[in-house]
Amino acid sequence: MHKKLLIQVSMAHLVSHLHIMTIPALLPILPQVMDVSFIQLGMAIGVFNVVSALVQAPLGFMVDGVGAKAMLIGALIVGSLSFALLGIWPTFPMLLLVMCTAGLANGVYHPADYALLSQSMEPERMGRAFSIHTFAGFTGAALAPPVLLGLAQLFDIRWAFTFSSGVGIIALFLFLLSTDLSAIEEPNFQTNKDSEKRPLATPIIRFVSFVILFMLLSLSTGAIEKFSVSALVEGFSVPLLLANQGLTAFLCFSAFGVLVGGYLAVWRANKVGNKSAR
Repeated sequence: MHKKLLIQVSMAHLVSHLHIMTIPALLPILPQVMDVSFIQLGMAIGVFNVVSALVQAPLGFMVDGVGAKAMLIGALIVGSLSFALLGIWPTFPMLLLVMCTAGLANGVYHPADYALLSQSMEPERMGRAFSIHTFAGFTGAALAPPVLLGLAQLFDIRWAFTFSSGVGIIALFLFLLSTDLSAIEEPNFQTNKDSEKRPLATPIIRFVSFVILFMLLSLSTGAIEKFSVSALVEGFSVPLLLANQGLTAFLCFSAFGVLVGGYLAVWRANKVGNKSAR
């Protein structure tokens, strides 16, 4: 049950990162294909990220109330339909609308994924589970540049958007076919006596530290993921194929680094635990 759930959640995370990277991966060719400027495309990407940021907290509360699996299924539906519409009408007004709805769907994935994993995984497997989940996300991002650009150049831009939509629909059907929604377990919150003795400042400091860490991490990796290919092509006259290969290599190595890091975290935790037991 836990392995099946991990596969489902990881597949949804792969879809979320594929959808995040769909427009950035196509940036080098979208100005000519859609007759838009890079400023307009940057505005569209900004809309996606602003919407995702604004809805993240409210959707987190909805995940607690409605249920993580139901919310995750809804996100897959909304995200997939968004890019299907863009495949039918690849225009700038439709792009702005799709970035709003896809950003809304994107706001669901992380709170729903983490809720399901934290509720269902044993503590000794938690590090590996989160690393596999993150690995799947990076894999989705790594697929976007070669696959979407390849489809757009070989056939048409519509095929690239249709592929993004299709992967989401496949993940949705796999989720629905193998999920018994009535079997969802409610979270079992257990009080940790040791945590009660800690001062309130400790969790607050940790929370702020992690917020700053992930903000800086997103600023650095997000810039590379979304703008490196266009910057290399337009600013340094690097061939599109070579720039695209460089981004794919970065994303692939990031994915494997996260996977290895999860296993190292579990190994380190077990080592510390064994020392404490002595």
